[in-house]
Amino acid sequence: MASKLISRLEKAGLTVRLAKEISSSPNNYLAEKMMAPVRANITNIAIRQNSAEIKKIKNDKRFQKIAEFKVLISAASSIDRFIEKHRQELNHFNKNLKDANFCPSDPLEVGQEKTALIYRLKRNPSNKDCLGFIKAHNGQLPNAQGLTESYEQGSKHFPEGLFVIGFDEEKNLWCDRYAQPTLPILGRLAGGKIHFNLTSLKGEKGENDCIIFFVSPPRHPNQSFNSHIQQ
Repeated sequence: MASKLISRLEKAGLTVRLAKEISSSPNNYLAEKMMAPVRANITNIAIRQNSAEIKKIKNDKRFQKIAEFKVLISAASSIDRFIEKHRQELNHFNKNLKDANFCPSDPLEVGQEKTALIYRLKRNPSNKDCLGFIKAHNGQLPNAQGLTESYEQGSKHFPEGLFVIGFDEEKNLWCDRYAQPTLPILGRLAGGKIHFNLTSLKGEKGENDCIIFFVSPPRHPNQSFNSHIQQ
């Protein structure tokens, strides 16, 4: 192995004299100078590979975009308040869906302007795939609070008969009596009814399921947030 390395260095123009100069330079100055472009090249290769991987994930055909709308985080954002307000419309809701049981990884701040994106799942992507897809878009995980806030402001964008999942990191999800983390799921049913429930994080997701996440909208000079909310 050592002889092969020496042979390659010699072919690259490294002579005994140059090797002595490099090894004797103060504080390895020459060696560091030689390695700088090598490190830069390695970094550039890693960036290109990472960019290509992110592009591949963002274009994953297992995720079909079906809705995009604006959300302004309000002071009234609350799971408890949502259930109280819509109790008559709820055909079912899980009693463990409450603010005390859910803690979003990236808390929603009052006054934040967000774009909500809903993607329908195709060909059963895994939970890891779903999280990877959201992160590739620099998306904010909504958890239950973001899910209910999105429904409050954009219920017509929730596809009828499908179920929208509010993903988050496992550590911020409520665990059932079997210590299994659960995901909040909300669906708009025929007749104006709402299905608000919990589903297992480990459970398989199908074509009746969607994911939702937030991205920060681009800011335009002299344009207010309300002016570009979809009606």
